[in-house]
Amino acid sequence: MTDRQERAFNISSSSADWRGLALSNFGLSPFVLNQTVYASLEGFIQGIKFEPGGARRERAFNSSG
Repeated sequence: MTDRQERAFNISSSSADWRGLALSNFGLSPFVLNQTVYASLEGFIQGIKFEPGGARRERAFNSSG
């Protein structure tokens, strides 16, 4: 095994490594942008696909993996 492989870790919402959880866009990781709170990066990415002000957009913004 190479040195590079030994330092690799799984970036996933189901990772056993805390770093993988923190870097996953599916994990619950609330953030604020323009005075709006979003539950996760993935929820934000999915939410911007819907029409502003719509219920589907708001549900997506409040969701995580």
